[in-house]
Order: sequence, then structure tokens, then C-alpha cells
Amino acid sequence: MMDIALERGRSLTDEVLTLLKEVIRGLQVPPERMTENVNRSGGPISAEAVTPKLGHKIGRQAAHGVIYHAAQEAGSRGRGQDLLEVLSRHP
Repeated sequence: MMDIALERGRSLTDEVLTLLKEVIRGLQVPPERMTENVNRSGGPISAEAVTPKLGHKIGRQAAHGVIYHAAQEAGSRGRGQDLLEVLSRHP
């Protein structure tokens, strides 16, 4: 019974990987569009990089709280402000 399940799982994994290769083969990633999308997001992507660095200074939980509230503030003010701008106003 377990052999059948393992074989079926292997077969399905093989199918998924084959399909994924086709998707990736046609994937185009223009750097200028990536930059535009990061800028459009208002900065939450930068939270991934900022949180550990801030965590070393004030502690992980405190850093998470600061970043969370700054992201909320940045998001509530529209796209004119990004996360790093909000954080720079709150030393």
C-alpha cells in the first residue's frame, strides 16, 4: 500500500516539475519592472531586510512591533511614502 502511494507521489512530482520547467522557460523578468513594482509597493518588501537589523539593536519582538506600526502608517498614507521614510521619522 505504501509503495503505491510513494510511486504515485513520485509520478505527480515528476509531472509538476516538468510543467514548471515549461513555465520557467518562458519567464521574462525585466529589471526595470521589478524596480517599479518594489517602488509601487510602498516599501513593505524592505521590512524583510530592516527587521533583523533593528532586532539586533532593540530586540526581535520590539523590532517586529516598530516595523509593523511603521508599515501600517506607510500603507495608510498612500503610495507617496515608503516604509523607510516612515522609519526615518521615528528614531
